[in-house]
Amino acid sequence: MAEPTPEEIKVIQKFREQVSDVLDNEERREDSFLIRWLRARDMNLHKAGELIRHSLNWRAENDIDNVLERKFDEFYFQHFPYSAEGYDKTGRPVTSISYANGKWDFRKVDEPDRAEGFKAYTAYIFEDIVNKIRMQNAKRKTTGEPPVRQYILLIDYTGFTYSQLINFAAHYPELLYKCIFINCPGFIGTLMSLLKPLLANKTFQKIEYYGYNREEWENVLYEMIDEDQLPPEFGGTEITHL
Repeated sequence: MAEPTPEEIKVIQKFREQVSDVLDNEERREDSFLIRWLRARDMNLHKAGELIRHSLNWRAENDIDNVLERKFDEFYFQHFPYSAEGYDKTGRPVTSISYANGKWDFRKVDEPDRAEGFKAYTAYIFEDIVNKIRMQNAKRKTTGEPPVRQYILLIDYTGFTYSQLINFAAHYPELLYKCIFINCPGFIGTLMSLLKPLLANKTFQKIEYYGYNREEWENVLYEMIDEDQLPPEFGGTEITHL
């Protein structure tokens, strides 16, 4: 995500005053946090204000600030696994999710107790990503490197349904740098045309998809991400912690 322009900084200052009553910590008062909400609503102060208030209210109601401290049933990690250990060549965190082999089957969380737990688990995943960005920037600050603001999401398409992507995008505007689907069927173009009206155009433009040609999508991934920062199912080797 590009740093705010001089014109955007002027809008950020107005926005900070407008929503000052809900900016309850230093991180939320920073330009890099506020610009996400503004850009998500094309710099419209009113719409961005509605968005951030709705999201922060959701966070308070669901205790999202403390979700990383929550102990989850192993059921969720077993049936809905993800990896958030790698980084791309510029330092952005890389998160990968595979829907293959019966994983991420939403029928397994149909029961009310499981469904509520899954909502919290989904928030856990995204808070983990945000925390990875935070830790990466703390490390980069000591070496004088510029901060990273976004992450890359890799998805093995097998078994995926488009409604799941909408859930991923909620409450975390402008954090996504790129979303890459692999192992997509031939009708993916039609599916994406159905998905387009349901997503903000900026989000839709960040989506890329590839078929079953492993060499094709591996080459795309290797341009951005070293092999030791990718799990095996995405063409990588063991994750090496940076």
